Amino acid sequence: MINDDMEQIYSSITRADILIFVSPPYWFFWSTQIKRVIDRLYLYTSGKALSLLAGKNAVLVCCGADSEQKIFKGLLSSFRHMCNHIGLRISGEFCETGLDDRNEVLRRRDIIEKMKKEGYKILSDTIEDTGP
Repeated sequence: MINDDMEQIYSSITRADILIFVSPPYWFFWSTQIKRVIDRLYLYTSGKALSLLAGKNAVLVCCGADSEQKIFKGLLSSFRHMCNHIGLRISGEFCETGLDDRNEVLRRRDIIEKMKKEGYKILSDTIEDTGP
């Protein structure tokens, strides 16, 4: 095992009910920053460690400047395969186009309302699944 800050992330991942993966598409794939964390999830792919993530909820949130959804194809495929491989249950996939400026989403009330509505549903479903 590598002795670095990932130990704190592993602890948080193990305690979490929902894992939210956030990334813009970089060449149709994950950003380098989150890809490093995702690569280290390999630890959870076998034996006892696998059961630590199995059944947890996973959500993907990404946005890009492009106007076409196809920019998310590689990222979505990777997310779905990863979740299937380690037993995460996909609770939501939010991929928004046309967001060139980092503050643009704040001007897009439609996106904010959609995220609120879906976010409440995901949280409600998670609370029902995990109990009080």
